Amino acid sequence: SHAAATTARASDPHQQRRQHPSQQHQQPQQQQLPRFYVETSLASNLVHLEGKEATHATKVLRLRESSELELCDGKGNVSRCTILSVGGARGGRGRGGRVTLSVLGESRRVDFEGVKWNLCVASGSLKGSRGDWLVEKATELGAWSFQPILTDHSSKMGGHGAAAEATSGREERWKRLAVAASKQSLRPHFLRIKPAVTLDDLLSSASAGSVVLAAHQTGPPLLSVGRGLSDNGAGVIREGTLLVGPEGDFSARELDLFEAAANVRLVGLGDLRLRVETAAVALLAGARLMESDSI
Repeated sequence: SHAAATTARASDPHQQRRQHPSQQHQQPQQQQLPRFYVETSLASNLVHLEGKEATHATKVLRLRESSELELCDGKGNVSRCTILSVGGARGGRGRGGRVTLSVLGESRRVDFEGVKWNLCVASGSLKGSRGDWLVEKATELGAWSFQPILTDHSSKMGGHGAAAEATSGREERWKRLAVAASKQSLRPHFLRIKPAVTLDDLLSSASAGSVVLAAHQTGPPLLSVGRGLSDNGAGVIREGTLLVGPEGDFSARELDLFEAAANVRLVGLGDLRLRVETAAVALLAGARLMESDSI
């Protein structure tokens, strides 16, 4: 019969040996366990998920008792856990619930991979959701930190009381967005949101051995600058700064500061005019891509 013939062909060892060579060496991939982020220490034997995290575990992922998952503290520590119990919301009110986890063994340390780039952007002109989008993409692309900068041509963030506004308003929202984007991209290290700083103070505080790449239309292509760092024996770069100016670009005075600084290099991002957030993403993506080959 047709069914019998099909079974015979499937069990024919000679037929199996005629697989494509690329299929013969494939190994089953280990499935990634669901990862949840907590602010508590992973040194304890028992850890609890509450609120939205508990809801996501039980209602969305349908995890139950004895299910395994990963916990991460956003600082590079990851632990394998199993669910001991699933309960309702504490006090009988509210959404979510409480999931009690048992930590299996010691947590493993995951080091940050690549250069620790501090992405510094004149973000005062980013209105609406443009700044939020930039923080999200900086997290996904692997920046170590994000820091708004104030330049000669940039908008003052909020005018009077800008420091307080940045700390209590936009900066706090960006921290929440960075955590959410870290969960989406499975980052073991949260993106750090640093307080706003003037460009002058940023340059004066940069260590002499660090690399500073500033996006500017007069600079040579980014990849050629990366090759130059390697050819000149810059050694292994552990951290660096990426600078993106405002829509009015850097001032002549600031360009003079760059020229006087030994560790600042101008880099070009093409011949098209880019929005601030587009330039920041392009600079970060290019820097990340050139790390393995040039830096």
